[in-house]
Amino acid sequence: MANLIVIGTQHELHLTDPIFNLEKLVELIHSTKPDIICAEVSPEQLSGETTCNSKPEYPKAILPYAYENGIEVIPIQPSTKEGYRQEERNQKVMEMIKSDPESLTKWKLWEKLFDAASETKSPSLHSLQSRAYDHWMEIAWEKYQAKLFPEYWDVKEIWNKEFLVRILKAIEANKNKRITVTVGIKHKHWLNNRLVKEANVTLEHIEDYIDTEDNVRLTTECSRTASGVAKVELSQSTDSDC
Repeated sequence: MANLIVIGTQHELHLTDPIFNLEKLVELIHSTKPDIICAEVSPEQLSGETTCNSKPEYPKAILPYAYENGIEVIPIQPSTKEGYRQEERNQKVMEMIKSDPESLTKWKLWEKLFDAASETKSPSLHSLQSRAYDHWMEIAWEKYQAKLFPEYWDVKEIWNKEFLVRILKAIEANKNKRITVTVGIKHKHWLNNRLVKEANVTLEHIEDYIDTEDNVRLTTECSRTASGVAKVELSQSTDSDC
């Protein structure tokens, strides 16, 4: 049976957030002892055929770490071509919301509520990766936003489902392997809620790898024993993947 853990990433914020910078991200991934990393990149981004600056954690940290340690990387984001289609769907539904005064008012209120609630969270890595934060994201997005803007949520669900399909394929093809999923923090709760229902995988929670003082644990009751965290030289490239 495969073992799986989902880590929520912050994309550009890793470059400026001292609590969850690139070094801390690599340390956290290393603590999970992955045989495989399912990464939020497209096949073209993984091969270097296309790059952009929206997810710098991959070319600057995650991919160098994986290559240096012989860890297989499986892309879970659809092709670049499909990514353009998804962006078109996003733009279309946002234009629809903004063209209706009542919907636009609701959208602005939603943004204010989300921003205000986000400011109240404890500024720690433990809280950011916690089950409580997952629950908050579920309430904010699936229970609230989805009801206010069902068309917008339907579009977002397309991408979540694409990720899930590719992760399930990786699980099926890699039984008895340890798989770590790295995905934007807003997708983490959605994936955890679906993956916990899968019978052929043991799902751990990344919160168990971080203590309340933000020290990354090298062992948990469910994880394999580790002797220590290897030093990782982070790439200094200025390019990054979408």
